[in-house]
Amino acid sequence: MPDLTLAFSQYLAIDLPAIKIIGIALDSRLVKPGDAFMALAGRQNNALDYADQAIANGAVIIFSDDKKASNKTKIGKIPVVYLPNLRKHVSYLAAIAYQQPAKHLYACAVTGTNGKTSVADFIYQLSLLSGQPAGYIGTLGAHTKKRQLKTGLTTPDAVKLQQILAGFVQESVELAAIEVSSHAIDQHRAAGVDFDALVFTNLSHEHLDYHGTIKNYFACKASLFSTHKNAAAVINMDDQWGQKLFIQLQADNPGRQLIAISCNPDQKQLPACLSANNIQADEQGFSFDLHWQQQVAAVRLNLLGEFNISNLLQAIAVLLLKGHSLNKIAPLCSQLTATAGRMQSFKNKQQVFAVVDFAHTPDALEKALLACRLHCQKRVHLVFGCGGDRDTQKRPLMGEIAARLADSIYLSNDNPRSEDPKAIMNDILQGIADSERVSCIPDRQQAIAAAVKNAQPQDWVLIAGKGHETEQIFAEQTSKYDERAFVSQLMEVNE
Repeated sequence: MPDLTLAFSQYLAIDLPAIKIIGIALDSRLVKPGDAFMALAGRQNNALDYADQAIANGAVIIFSDDKKASNKTKIGKIPVVYLPNLRKHVSYLAAIAYQQPAKHLYACAVTGTNGKTSVADFIYQLSLLSGQPAGYIGTLGAHTKKRQLKTGLTTPDAVKLQQILAGFVQESVELAAIEVSSHAIDQHRAAGVDFDALVFTNLSHEHLDYHGTIKNYFACKASLFSTHKNAAAVINMDDQWGQKLFIQLQADNPGRQLIAISCNPDQKQLPACLSANNIQADEQGFSFDLHWQQQVAAVRLNLLGEFNISNLLQAIAVLLLKGHSLNKIAPLCSQLTATAGRMQSFKNKQQVFAVVDFAHTPDALEKALLACRLHCQKRVHLVFGCGGDRDTQKRPLMGEIAARLADSIYLSNDNPRSEDPKAIMNDILQGIADSERVSCIPDRQQAIAAAVKNAQPQDWVLIAGKGHETEQIFAEQTSKYDERAFVSQLMEVNE
């Protein structure tokens, strides 16, 4: 293993003790002999408190931003280096430790409130369909065509992220599509990734319990683009925050490579705009014309929801930036499959449609309901709830959207966590003026079964909030719960 001491010392511009560092770790339980332990001070736990465990596992040096480390030079016989801005450096140090893996890939970051998973997955799918090995990192874990890893977070921690990318390089992956959440941006988890392209999907009400205001939330998202100023950018111009970011990026760096995407014909006059025109919807999906630099290509998309056209355009833009031609990419779009838990549809013999979607924000719920309205011939029924211990402001907003766009509503548990499920439902009900169309059924499976049972032929049942998840979190326990598997089985039973 290479000695990282000199490289770390040069990057940090400090003299380090004469020891041999051969690895890096953020979790004391994962420390291996020769590792540098990055003891970050967290909101709830301080990693420095676990220094003894890290040392027992073989740590040779400890870096910490915990003030308790400011007056220490050693813990036992192990040197301690206090760096108050350590969190900003960990991603770069991890990149050094794993030999800068992103420099050997076409690395693309996808950020925004909604659509990150679908856009990153479409980039991954299109790359594979075009014959180029690809990797995905995000809400669905990390995977290539050969292997699948669980990550736990939308964007893994700074060390794990670099480790996964290094694995991609070993597998000869050429493109990596990475979801980058606002939490990850704020915590600098991807700061040391050498991105080639950045995608902004949209911005709406979410995570205000963390960021405080929508302006702070946008500023956080925008900082990804200022941190990686040499990366090309793909911006959704059908979103007001996307328009603001586009103008901001043009002003800050007029020479930056930008691609605007739009489903609005009025936007296609923008320079470097990839747009969808003549959109036609049917029960299975959409047909439309794709316009790019005087070129027009016919596209078939066998996925539900007009927002998936926007997601697709953003994915295509990344492939164009990588050097693919429009004529090569356009025919591949018909082969795309639904991203796990994103507008996945099921149908029984009574011609009742059920759609499982991860929509858990006001904007996502509205778009999912509008998508069902677009494809549905009759009534739309909705099953949803809101997560506990999370942003409470969005609950009545989602109630109002549900009342406006669904014919009947079944309020149920999402992930209540430590909150009282009834209190969460009451928060949602604050936004619903007409409660006669609402049934409160805490047990989620019972709520779904009731909605499907009460639906008539050609009705649609949207089941929102859980999507791809395979667990349900309560205060006392976390239970196994795969919504897609349950709905699939339920629809078969009802055939």
